[in-house]
Amino acid sequence: MAPHTLLKTDGRVAMDSGRHEVSWVSWLRAAAICGVVAIHVASATLLADPHMQSRRALAAGVISLSSKFAVPAFVMVSGALLLNPSRYRGPRAFLRRRALRLLPPLVVWHVFYLAWDKWFLHRRVDGNVPRLILTGNVSQPLYYFWIILGLAVVTPVLMPWAAQASRATVLLVGALSALIPTLTFATRSVRGQPLAWVETPWTWWIPYLGFYLLGWGLRGVRLRRSHLVACGIAAALLALEITWQWRGVGVPSSADKITGASYYSATVHLLGVLAYVLAQSVTRPANRLVRKLGDATLGIFVIHVAVMGLVVRSGILGDGWVAPNGASLVLRIGTVLGLTFVLVLTLQRLPYVRRLV
Repeated sequence: MAPHTLLKTDGRVAMDSGRHEVSWVSWLRAAAICGVVAIHVASATLLADPHMQSRRALAAGVISLSSKFAVPAFVMVSGALLLNPSRYRGPRAFLRRRALRLLPPLVVWHVFYLAWDKWFLHRRVDGNVPRLILTGNVSQPLYYFWIILGLAVVTPVLMPWAAQASRATVLLVGALSALIPTLTFATRSVRGQPLAWVETPWTWWIPYLGFYLLGWGLRGVRLRRSHLVACGIAAALLALEITWQWRGVGVPSSADKITGASYYSATVHLLGVLAYVLAQSVTRPANRLVRKLGDATLGIFVIHVAVMGLVVRSGILGDGWVAPNGASLVLRIGTVLGLTFVLVLTLQRLPYVRRLV
């Protein structure tokens, strides 16, 4: 599956050109990072009223739960780009490049958030530092570094197979791999065991291996307009289903383990895949803002939590982590995203610091 392969999609032949690749990757990254910020900003408002009895909680639920596609989509983009044989120059060069990209920000942002917890949030972390690091509880956004780092380590092993395997084989293996965490989560009560295998930073990549492979297997698939509309409607219905199920009204508790809002649920998996395919089918070129937003996703991912804390503490858009109403919640999301974006663009201009964002 070369990077400029002619693909027969829905009865038509389409070329996955380099220009289109840059465009759809920018669109998807931009949409996904907006989703990540929305999830984290809206989570406190949603958790304060999990059954969404108020309008603000309903708004928080629709916004945050509809954004669950973000992390699977990010991992699939990584699979599309990193499993490309034409860009691969051997295991040593690949691992060196990924280590230089991921390890410095991984270390720096762990130190930053440990200091942030102690001096800004006034949490006692001194004696808990090893436990916080080993359980991945330093700060929520940092888990993504560990996912991508783990997938990078196994990429040299996957690369020869991915370069030779047919698209159908890659899709089959990717789909089966994606089912493993879903089945593990769904059978936890039957087995009576915790999900210990995904509670350590160095094993977080395992549940996302299927998305990594699916990202390469689905690379270049572009839909005709009728199918594009159908997939868009399906994505909207899945987002509504997750929101309805979260409310828990008349929903069996067992359904949560298969079709709930967990990143290991089949519903979120399908939502991520649909978002990925829909983005690839966007033919409109990414404008400058979208490209810059797409290029700033790593920095926004790690910094937005700190910016969110500052915005909340300022009290400009309401006191406390729970938004006073739906309008203020939307304004909070936009403010956190905008301020973080500007901050990352500024940091990217600084020598050495740009490597951390």
